[in-house]
Amino acid sequence: MKVNSTEIIQVPAAKLWEGVTAEGHLAVAHPYVEVHTHDGPMGPGAKDRIVYLNGLTFDRHFTDWREGEGYTLLIGRPQGRSRSRVEWHIESLGPTQSSLSITVHPDLLHRMPRWLRWVAFQWKVKPLLKAYLEAVTGGIAHWLQTGTAVRRSDHPDHPWFGNTRQSPS
Repeated sequence: MKVNSTEIIQVPAAKLWEGVTAEGHLAVAHPYVEVHTHDGPMGPGAKDRIVYLNGLTFDRHFTDWREGEGYTLLIGRPQGRSRSRVEWHIESLGPTQSSLSITVHPDLLHRMPRWLRWVAFQWKVKPLLKAYLEAVTGGIAHWLQTGTAVRRSDHPDHPWFGNTRQSPS
């Protein structure tokens, strides 16, 4: 089971790569992230932490690094047992255009019986995760194309990550 969002962004692939590997970039480009901190520079084996608008905290551990092309990470609560795999992929579409694709392989349903897992994924998880990923890729596109932070109030609230109307930015 996986969910994907791909966004065409009007910047060269090198600028997109620079953006999605910049320290703290999710705090300005992600509509649901309030805080984005790093234990050090992004790269293979790196770790960072994101805090959502509602206070939910996730740690990200980078497991695969393809310079200029993308990375793979595991994400989950700091003391949680569940870790979802997330793949970020960049593709050049020409000198002034590229695409960002984010694919999530969620791990949150693994304890359910197989038939129930499929139903829960299709009816509840997939639509909410798809909307979330589209907000993320759209926010990154906005930030890189305009040079301004994403306005959280331009995005709908998300039941998992917080109320964008009450956020300070």
